[in-house]
Amino acid sequence: MIKNKKQILVAAVAAVFVLSGSTISVLAGDAAVSAGGSSRVLNGICQEPNGTDWYMYKNGKIDTTCSTIAENANGWWYVEDGKVDFDYTGIAENANGWWRVEGGQVNFGYTGVAENENGWWRIEGGQVNFGYTGIAENENGWWRIEGGKVNFNFNGIASNENGTWYLKNGKVDFSYNGNCTYDGKTYNVKNGQVQENEYMWPLPGYSTISSKFGYRICPYHGKELHAGIDIPAAYRTSILACADGIVKTASYSSSRGNFVVVDHGNGVQTTYMHCSSLNVKAGQKVSKGQVIAYVGSTGNSTGNHLDLRFNVNGNYVDPLTMVQP
Repeated sequence: MIKNKKQILVAAVAAVFVLSGSTISVLAGDAAVSAGGSSRVLNGICQEPNGTDWYMYKNGKIDTTCSTIAENANGWWYVEDGKVDFDYTGIAENANGWWRVEGGQVNFGYTGVAENENGWWRIEGGQVNFGYTGIAENENGWWRIEGGKVNFNFNGIASNENGTWYLKNGKVDFSYNGNCTYDGKTYNVKNGQVQENEYMWPLPGYSTISSKFGYRICPYHGKELHAGIDIPAAYRTSILACADGIVKTASYSSSRGNFVVVDHGNGVQTTYMHCSSLNVKAGQKVSKGQVIAYVGSTGNSTGNHLDLRFNVNGNYVDPLTMVQP
């Protein structure tokens, strides 16, 4: 029974020689094939005369200086010091590129992520794709690839055809639930995947920002950190919940006026201030897009508008990093 690649190669050559009536011989230290009284000096990858091993021959002699990927009629093979190494599995190179080798033979059917002594690499059709940048997977996880190589130093957000993901040390962290900030934007993450468009704009049709997030001169308090954004809108315009959640506070204060705080989970809360009136009560569950209040100018306000705020893990962040009009 033929059990491995070496036996397949041996059997194939033996069959050819039996059918042709040829024999293998060694002439004056050189390997040659004798057929009908004439001899052919071996070149390329051939079976050792009167043996079972395979070597890279050059003008009938084993080329012990050859270490590369070379081909014959049966495939592409890993050659080390002139000998085909049927035990080798890894990534090796020749003049045409870097290749995935399994049992000494290039596996052109392999697509995935594999390693060698230089790192972990993206392989497509058996060949390392140095032009690939994205996320690819193997049996150990999903990995950030840059220029064909896994970047184990990558921490942040990256995308593939399946979505946008949170990565730590170059690997998608499917166990992570919470928020992360990357390139100035804050993302909500569930099971490692960024929740796209999780938050909606609370005032559809109104996109002007009259006062941005950051330090400003307030007519009531002087220089202060404005922890939200002011969105002017017509009196009694419906204010919509940015996402599903539970109303934490529905109350009035002299500075905030009528205001609502909604807890969305994962450490995220939204606040809606200066409302003319409220449409929800504390403890109530609300859905994304539900009317929770109406635009007004209560509290310390100079005109009808919504002061929208996002608190992430106890800190106020620019709402424009969480939601866009």
